[in-house]
Amino acid sequence: MFNNIIGQVQTVTALNKEIATGTLPQSLLFYGPKYSGKLSTALEAARILCCEYGTAKWSCNCPSCNLNRNLLHPDVLMTGPRYFGNEISASGDAFLRTGRLGTRYLFIRAVRKLTRRFDPVIWDGINRPNTIGNEIREIEGKLDIIRPGTELPSSDVLQENIESITELSLGLEKAVTANNIAIKQIRNISLWAHMTSTGKNKIIILENAEVMQESSSNSLLKLLEEPPPGMYIILLTRRRTSLIPTILSRVRQYPFFIRSKTEVSLVLKKIFNELSGSYENLQEYFNSWQDITPIALEKAAEKFMESVLKGDGSQNPLSEIDRKVDIFSSKENAGEFISALLDVLHSLLKNRFLQTENDSVLSDIFSVEKINKLKNIIYDSYQNSITLNIKPSLVLNSLFYNMREAVRE
Repeated sequence: MFNNIIGQVQTVTALNKEIATGTLPQSLLFYGPKYSGKLSTALEAARILCCEYGTAKWSCNCPSCNLNRNLLHPDVLMTGPRYFGNEISASGDAFLRTGRLGTRYLFIRAVRKLTRRFDPVIWDGINRPNTIGNEIREIEGKLDIIRPGTELPSSDVLQENIESITELSLGLEKAVTANNIAIKQIRNISLWAHMTSTGKNKIIILENAEVMQESSSNSLLKLLEEPPPGMYIILLTRRRTSLIPTILSRVRQYPFFIRSKTEVSLVLKKIFNELSGSYENLQEYFNSWQDITPIALEKAAEKFMESVLKGDGSQNPLSEIDRKVDIFSSKENAGEFISALLDVLHSLLKNRFLQTENDSVLSDIFSVEKINKLKNIIYDSYQNSITLNIKPSLVLNSLFYNMREAVRE
C-alpha cells in the first residue's frame, strides 16, 4: 500500500500500520510544505479504504479502485481552494512526451482534482456561475477520448485535445480560487456524510483547511468529533498553527516534510519523465510552467522587503516588480510572490540580515516579535489572495502598506 508515494516514509509507515490493524482514526490532519505529497497520500488512503478486495494494490481491478484511480468514486469528495494550472500543464506535457499509461492517469487526475471540486453535493443551494456545468461536461467529453483502455488518437489530435482541456481547466480554476470553504459547503458535506453509502467507506478530503473562516471551522467540529461509522475526514494544511485549537484537538496529526533532492529527482523521473536534472525542487519545476522563475521571484521579494524595512516613505515598488515578474496578472502569480516574501522573512530570522543589490539591511533593528508580526500580515494576505475575489494588485498593495505601517510602529 502507498507504493506510489515517494518519500514521507514516517507517515506512510504509520498509515500502513494503522490501516492494517484497524486503528486508523476517522479524523486526520496531513500537514507540511507545498509539494510534499499530502494530496497524493490522501487520495491513495481513500482508494485503499474503499478497495472492495482488501488488497489495495495500485493495480487492483476492483470496481472501486478503478473509479478511484480515475478520481471518479462517488464516495470520495474533495473540496478546498487550490492552484491547479501548473500541475495540469506539466502533466499534459508529460503525457504528450511519453504517451505512457502512467502519464495518462497523471493528466486525467490533475484535471479531475479540479472538476471534482464542483460535485453537486458540495454546491447544493449555493450560487455558482451557470456556465460551470457546461464547461465540466465539455472537459469530461474530451477526457473520454483519452480514458485508460482506449486507443489514443493521432499525435496532432491528441495535442489539440490536451491543449483544449488545459485551456478549459484554466478558465474553470478561477471559480475555485475565488471561493473560500463556505459554511454552506461544510453543512452539505455533513449531510452527505450521514447518508447511506453504497460502498465500504466514505472519505472527505479538505485541502488548505487553514483558509476556513471561523464559522466554517465551527461547523466542521462536530463532524470531526463524531464522524458516522465508515466516514473518514482528511484535512490538509501547510500551516497547522493557523487552524483553531479545537480542530487540532479532534484530529490525529501526520507530518509531511520537504523532500530530499534524491526524492525530488525520483518524483520528476518516475512521474513526470523529467530527466534533465535542471530542477532543485518540485516548486522550481512547477514554476517553470509560468513566466516567473524562482530567482526572479526571490529578487522581487527582496526588493519589496527592502522598501518595507526602510520605512522612510520611499516609493511603493510593486508597479516596477509587476513589470518584471507579472505578479498582478493572476492569483497564482500573486500567491507565489507572497510565498517568496515568507521565505525572505524566514531568512531574516535565521541570518539576521537581508542582502539586497546595493547593501545589507540589518534585521536586528527589529525585534523578533516585530518580524513575527510582519509574518502574520503576510499570512493574512496570502489567505485573502486565494479565498477572496479581490484583484491581486489590491491584495499586494494592501500588503505593502500594512507591512510599512507595522515597521513604523
